[in-house]
Amino acid sequence: MKNISKRILALLMSLIIASGLAMTAGASEAVYGDLNGDSKINSIDALIILRHNVQIETLPEERIDIADVNGDGKINSMDALEVLMIAVKQLPYFSREITVKAPKNDNEILALYNNALTKAREDIPAYKLAFSTKATDVKLSGTLVDGLPDDQLADLKQDLLQEDNYSNIFHQGAANAMKNLPLLSGITDASKFKSVSYERLSTGEYSVMLKLKDEKNPKADSAVVKLFGLPDYETMVKSMTEETSASTGENEVSMTTKVGDMYYKNGYISFVLDPRTGEFVSIDMSVDMSFTSKTAIAIILTLNLDATMRTRMQYTNFIY
Repeated sequence: MKNISKRILALLMSLIIASGLAMTAGASEAVYGDLNGDSKINSIDALIILRHNVQIETLPEERIDIADVNGDGKINSMDALEVLMIAVKQLPYFSREITVKAPKNDNEILALYNNALTKAREDIPAYKLAFSTKATDVKLSGTLVDGLPDDQLADLKQDLLQEDNYSNIFHQGAANAMKNLPLLSGITDASKFKSVSYERLSTGEYSVMLKLKDEKNPKADSAVVKLFGLPDYETMVKSMTEETSASTGENEVSMTTKVGDMYYKNGYISFVLDPRTGEFVSIDMSVDMSFTSKTAIAIILTLNLDATMRTRMQYTNFIY
């Protein structure tokens, strides 16, 4: 960076001497890096900073703050370099504009999510939510299935495999806008996750991927249950094993269901954050739930179900 800075400084100084430009501050509203007030950020603004730095020309008092684009309290060639990089689109915005510093470890990466979610739930932004559930794999067996014609069995499987989609725009301040945001989990330890990764996008935004550990028969305090708001194993068993009955004409036929093992797999939360505001740009959440069940119908009939369901939530178009 120092060598680049020296080359840029030498180049700009030669331009100053060759052109004899005399730059003065304009009267328009102050914007970081716009030193001459023409509502543009270009090499001329970088030249103004360098002229001030080498005491060829002193910036007006009202332009001092907006010249410190990297926020280090100094006006020098490093500020001129950032201005030039913004001008040629090598930087998305000035260092001065960043309020959320880049995370240094996994726990700080996780904190980005928790802080942004807390902010979102407090401010209740407008956003778009696309929600989908789909059975990605279904296996049926048992005496009930054995007695079904092939076409009816195919129709039954098709019904189970049908995707359920939901999409809606939640308006700022609406009562259900906060209700449909992701849950506050209270999980602050990144070791609870399978992996945590972070990268800085070319746009300057932070992109984070939180991969969850697979869980068998998850409890109510499991990471997946807390982050997604999905049922734990005990709740799942209770909801499916309560004895029910079906009517066949004048007769009532009892049905009982026994749930086998239940798994949450391939869970992840991926989100993009604007470091200037600490607010979400987008969130993508997905997890697979698989389980087995055996239903006994009037004692003599059985239906065994082995299914994997995928739940996905995508949040976009955040407006705070």
